Amino acid sequence: DLDLEILNEDSNSRYGYHIGDFDKAAESLEDRNWYFNNKTGYLGTGFYFYGDKENAEEDAAFLNISKKKDVHTIDLSQYKLFKPQNPENFYDTLVSLTQQVGKAAPKISDEVLDSEDFEETLDEIADVVKTDLGLPLQRETVHNIIKGFIKDVRDENNGTLLSNRLLTASGYEGIDNLDTPLDHFGVGSVLFKVKDSSYQKVDI
Repeated sequence: DLDLEILNEDSNSRYGYHIGDFDKAAESLEDRNWYFNNKTGYLGTGFYFYGDKENAEEDAAFLNISKKKDVHTIDLSQYKLFKPQNPENFYDTLVSLTQQVGKAAPKISDEVLDSEDFEETLDEIADVVKTDLGLPLQRETVHNIIKGFIKDVRDENNGTLLSNRLLTASGYEGIDNLDTPLDHFGVGSVLFKVKDSSYQKVDI
């Protein structure tokens, strides 16, 4: 188990605060009902956290109206997290891309997926991923990720959001928006998977 006193003395570590347990990742395709018209929850399928302990405690108290919500401290030094250079542009692009692909997916057949015309669309998406999202992925990798995401949405298979697929293929385990304007309950940061050794409940 982690010793929070030791953690708090380690100035080289960074910490995030997660409300709730770690039994089930939030924002899976199935939990979203394969729905992309809402405005939030596109950062990824996983466990959301943010950087202000007091805010976490306040939100936990508010959410406690309907269900007990514990706060956990997460040692972020155990994770390789993507830190966007421009978090707001990154998130806006990610939301737009996920919504556009997700909404179009139900109408895209396998025949269309394999067509030359759609290859051009995939090339355009690969450019967005590299230029606007800042992820150094090969075109073919992006093509395969987009096709897999489309099939999962179209066929209503459970799975992760587009963010997970792109970031995981880039070698990242989540997204770090701490100390940015997005570091709040509405967006925050996300870990795609959580290591048991990295967190401990906060006594409040």
